[in-house]
Amino acid sequence: MKKVIAPILLCILLIGTRLQAQEVKMTWSDKQIYKNSLDGFFNSFVGGNSKYIYARFTNVSRRKSDHVRLVSFDKKTMTRENMVELFEGDKTEAAQYSGLVYYKTVIFEDLVCVFWTNDSKGKKELYVQSFDASLAPHTSMKKVYEMSFDPKSKKKPAFFVLGNPKVDDHILIGGELAGNKEESVRFEYKLLKKDFSVASSHTVELPIITKSKSSGLTSVYEYGEDGNIHVTSVVSLDKDQRKALPKGESSRFPIISIVNPADGKIKSHNLKFDGKNVFHSGYVVDKGVTKIYAFFCDLEKDPSGRATHGILYGILNNKTMDVDNVNFSYFTKAQMDKLYANDKEDQKKAKASSKNEKKKKSDDESIQADYVVEDVQSVGEDLVLFCTRMRNYEVTTCDSKGNCHTNYYCEKKNVTAFRLGKDGKLIWASNLDRKITYGGWDIEDVSTIHSNTKYYVSYGSQFQIGAEKKNRGSKKSRAQMNDRFEYAVFDVKTGDFEKKEYKVNLDNVKKADKKTFQAKDLVVIDNVFYINSTRINKGARIIPFVIALTLEVAGLVLVCKDFLDNNRNEETFTQNQSNANTNYNLYGQGTPPDPNAQYQPNHTELYVGIGLVASGVASQFILPKIFMKGSGNVGKIEPKDKDK
Repeated sequence: MKKVIAPILLCILLIGTRLQAQEVKMTWSDKQIYKNSLDGFFNSFVGGNSKYIYARFTNVSRRKSDHVRLVSFDKKTMTRENMVELFEGDKTEAAQYSGLVYYKTVIFEDLVCVFWTNDSKGKKELYVQSFDASLAPHTSMKKVYEMSFDPKSKKKPAFFVLGNPKVDDHILIGGELAGNKEESVRFEYKLLKKDFSVASSHTVELPIITKSKSSGLTSVYEYGEDGNIHVTSVVSLDKDQRKALPKGESSRFPIISIVNPADGKIKSHNLKFDGKNVFHSGYVVDKGVTKIYAFFCDLEKDPSGRATHGILYGILNNKTMDVDNVNFSYFTKAQMDKLYANDKEDQKKAKASSKNEKKKKSDDESIQADYVVEDVQSVGEDLVLFCTRMRNYEVTTCDSKGNCHTNYYCEKKNVTAFRLGKDGKLIWASNLDRKITYGGWDIEDVSTIHSNTKYYVSYGSQFQIGAEKKNRGSKKSRAQMNDRFEYAVFDVKTGDFEKKEYKVNLDNVKKADKKTFQAKDLVVIDNVFYINSTRINKGARIIPFVIALTLEVAGLVLVCKDFLDNNRNEETFTQNQSNANTNYNLYGQGTPPDPNAQYQPNHTELYVGIGLVASGVASQFILPKIFMKGSGNVGKIEPKDKDK
């Protein structure tokens, strides 16, 4: 289905000058006037240095995107400073660069590097152009990398571009090479200097093999603060290997690899342990060590292998590449009773009628199996995990003629934090009760910044901050959902917390100046929340085009499109206006995200179409190109006193 895009960013923003006892402060840019033919609309934040925060702006037409611009804002005042239009498509005088697509921006203290890709049959190319910190041109467009491949290959090549200002001014570029089934996955990389000359280049073989068709990255890559390349892969056993597994043992497990970029040497560690299943693993790279964490299930306690009995904490020495120690911290019934003392409905409890004492003990000493880790903070030798319950589900509705449509949802509950000491023992645990439902799957909405003694945790919630029960009467109104920033302040030492609420708009603010907020759109850069609010003016120009849709009735149709910055993993959904939920964030999403797609920050584009659609038949649909003009602000949220 052919679609023409016209963006609107429904993002977070908060401002509250009249509320008392707030522990954060906000700074906003001046109101920005957006016009599609000039500056375009806010797309995303791309990074920052000590002086500026940078944002990407795009405009929209029938083509992919005529213009891409970078705009810098003063990091202290959020005043708009500089703007540069980047190359894209046939707007450049260099015809040989026609067709390049924006990929990623890497920010250093005095250099801004913008990467572009070009795909053709049997070849993938990576280009770069650079600017100084004030966005004055530094280096013109040049090709820095390419991968040739057989179009018939089962595994297609895929790029990665990584930078880490905490290490040096080097940029790590490369990609996974093409391959066929049962071949080892290999990646090659180049470590580039600031002038884009090559400091080192190697090809590395990962301890995994290609199992099926793949067009994206099989693993997650990070250029760590220690100067090494860190790679996380997941192994899935084949059919014969699965048959040999003991009952309940998982057929999937993660592998963590560390690569020295100077010589390409690799060392890998399987996160697979006898009698245990490991899931939701991750790591935090410090200069000297890499801290590994994961939830685990003890198969002795739960032979089904599904329960979450505790947290694994391991230390990997970045110099020797060896894992020095791995500790398993088990939950106890006393800990669980204390953690959920004020939230019994979210505590895992064995059924009273159950006669299986082993299962009852397992349930009493575990947390719900749908917990995931969404934010991790390193404190000296300790780790603090901020976790939440996540349930993806779908709802399919059909009419009397058998026409069906499926909406996808992500239900989020609780923010539960655990602090682990260097020996893996649980120092404290805290649980905050909340609940919200988003459209789509795997929506992350827990973000954290910190001062010396406190964590400031943002999260979404559909219910009043002081609600004792979650029911219809305690839900926030639509206006409150768009006008409240809810966060919690955690004490670093004790885990004690207090919920806070920030009112975004003043009571007498003009409608045209109102700002909106969604916790899932917060961006953390250099320990600061960055936010955007875009408001679209009415009466936009209409440029029609034809699109085919199948719907039951005529009416106003909303089409939302979440897509990745690298244009992978497109998701769309449709919703008839007459049946739309009161709150925007409760709309279902028609296509779930691709779990194998490479992660990039995403944003939402909104389209509105009006037309007549014959029942059960794909019809011609006129979609007006709206949102040609608008306004918005970018801002930041930070602790009032970071030294406390």
